[in-house]
Amino acid sequence: MVQFGCGYWGSHLQRDLAAHPSVVRVGVVDSDPHGDVVFQDAEIVDANLRTLGYRLWQYINFTRRDQKRLRNKHALDVLLKRNVVSGATMAFRAKLRDAVLPIPPGWLHDGWIALVRSTFSRLMGIPEQLIRYRQHQDNWIDAGGKRLFDRLVLAREEGPQPAVTEIQRLLIAREYLSNYRPASHQAEVSQQLDNKVHHLQARVSPSERKWSRWPIILKKLATGRYQRYSRGFSSFARDLL
Repeated sequence: MVQFGCGYWGSHLQRDLAAHPSVVRVGVVDSDPHGDVVFQDAEIVDANLRTLGYRLWQYINFTRRDQKRLRNKHALDVLLKRNVVSGATMAFRAKLRDAVLPIPPGWLHDGWIALVRSTFSRLMGIPEQLIRYRQHQDNWIDAGGKRLFDRLVLAREEGPQPAVTEIQRLLIAREYLSNYRPASHQAEVSQQLDNKVHHLQARVSPSERKWSRWPIILKKLATGRYQRYSRGFSSFARDLL
């Protein structure tokens, strides 16, 4: 974590970043007294800083629709689908440091800070590419493009463990927020977190006959649970295989 000296804290991975003149435009938060966290898009480049032709938000499928939802104070809904905040592009008000630290076990700092603060205040997303994210074989965060088929294969190889880990993270967040938010405001947040946990639990529930789970999977697709809490059709297809 780095203190910018202007009332904000942030983080960066120096070996994987090539900064433009402004690394994080923290000033945009000052225009909104309810905004505590700012993050931005990034240009993906190779080890020699040559552009790979796509942006970070494109890769993680942070769509214009979800960007609009985030601006309209529905950041938690967006984050329960997948984290769209990269720690390398993020800054938050320094006064919030003690409210988000330490980072709990199992969580990455960007996901934790974004989710927790989304229940208290606004997240400010800047669509400009103010940094270049360098992609190379030693990256610990994979920002390289993958086809749908490749993602399905990788998901099958990983098995249920990623979902189990995410369930554990969400339960930690639920307990943390229940201690810091007024009960009158926490009920809705807890329900949203519980809905995500129940969705994940259903996805990883064991079954000797894969086809016997198809009615449940199809029902969740029809009710929008895959679109709201997973990666939509790609997650649905993964669960069918």
